[in-house]
Amino acid sequence: SGFERLAEFAGSSTEGEAFQALGTLRFVFQNNLSDAAESLQRAVGIISDSEQAWETLCIVLQRKKDNFELAAVCEARALVRPTVRNRVLLAKAHERLGNSTRALEEIVNAIALDANDFYANVGLASMLLKLGDEDVSPRARQSLNAAEKAIRAGGSGSQYIDLALAQAIYH
Repeated sequence: SGFERLAEFAGSSTEGEAFQALGTLRFVFQNNLSDAAESLQRAVGIISDSEQAWETLCIVLQRKKDNFELAAVCEARALVRPTVRNRVLLAKAHERLGNSTRALEEIVNAIALDANDFYANVGLASMLLKLGDEDVSPRARQSLNAAEKAIRAGGSGSQYIDLALAQAIYH
């Protein structure tokens, strides 16, 4: 088939892009999550700077409900590009595994990169509120305030909803 013809690019200068395209097509058109993940993993191994390949791989692994592999991929992604977003995604992956200590550590790492990031602050507040400890309440409020300040500077509708939900849990 036409999908398999993309594999003919193995060893060429466009091998990574071919595997990215193959993985994306397998995901979108065939809903073949296993083969899509395999192709996308090969792609990020070759073109580790492709955010689209990483993003698609994470989506495929989420849909596949392969939380262990998702955590490993998010870990690798955060090592390649230690951005706030990648740390938040790594925290969420660890949260899915039930590893709240590591999830909290990663969200704190995200906050350290940008104390004003909306998603990092909402993520931290949400994790702290899930812990249910009275001692974390002031820190959760501080994170919610920082998130609110971030969206005032140009937030989207979905961010307002996320913030409202987190604030409703807090109050």
